[in-house]
Amino acid sequence: MAKKLKTSTSHQVDFVFHGWKSPCNDGSKCEYDKTTGLEVLQINTLQSLIQVLGYQKFKLSGKGCRIVYRGQTALYNTGNDEHGKYLFQPSALRKVRRDVALNATKRKVKNQISVLRKMVPRFTSVGQFSNEALEGLLQQYGIPTTWFDAVDNIWIALWFACYKSDNSVIIGKNPESRSFWHMVRRNPRLEEPKDRFAYVFVLGADAKNAELIDLRNELPSDYIRPHAQHGVMIRTRGVKSINMFSLVKGIVRVRLEDALDWLGDGGMLRPESIVPPPNYDSGFKMLLTSERQYAGKDVIRFPIYC
Repeated sequence: MAKKLKTSTSHQVDFVFHGWKSPCNDGSKCEYDKTTGLEVLQINTLQSLIQVLGYQKFKLSGKGCRIVYRGQTALYNTGNDEHGKYLFQPSALRKVRRDVALNATKRKVKNQISVLRKMVPRFTSVGQFSNEALEGLLQQYGIPTTWFDAVDNIWIALWFACYKSDNSVIIGKNPESRSFWHMVRRNPRLEEPKDRFAYVFVLGADAKNAELIDLRNELPSDYIRPHAQHGVMIRTRGVKSINMFSLVKGIVRVRLEDALDWLGDGGMLRPESIVPPPNYDSGFKMLLTSERQYAGKDVIRFPIYC
């Protein structure tokens, strides 16, 4: 087995890729990111990508750990928590820097779930739709929550690493004001060499320390987005800390040019298929209709992808 790489950073962990070697000698290897100090596995061929993902599934499945993926366009320099660990936080916690503020954020999210039940008649029954499933729905449709978006399909994870979102915010007193987002395919020629990478976080959910829900089982298929994205939600069990870095079992890095080539540009991988607008996503259209009909001041405004 290869020796563990050394680093001076304080937030390293023993990722599952230690000891892995490319079977085709294509130069794929573990390196350290200069900005964050995190270990990444640089993958140079499609064959090595397939093989290494099989390697980690085989290695972790025997420990009762389910593997999912999260694609990112960058390895963000989020800083460290108060214990010196790299900050890996779901959207609702990204401005929270100490655990003492965690409960306030959790209460805010809980209130949003209550509002969603009031807004959408079909969600009134707690027995039919759990709070966890509804929080996952909020996350999938652009509202910050305590869950991470993830997928169980590597091609969709690569897609999210190869497409970036541009947004414009309509500002004013208009009650219909909201954010509008547009997904754009990344162009290597328009990015600095240091940024021309696609990242896939390998996340592990074991029964003791993590929660995972498959939204395809929890939500009807008229909410197309989670079904189109092979969407699952993952977080640390009980959300007892602002930092969920313990979920990360490894980070794969691919040159952007390679990732775009492997994906291709078929119809199933176009933005309108992966993040369908409300005229295609009937469930999303129902959420927007519920907004207009809801009389409360605490109405949830969903961002629109177009």
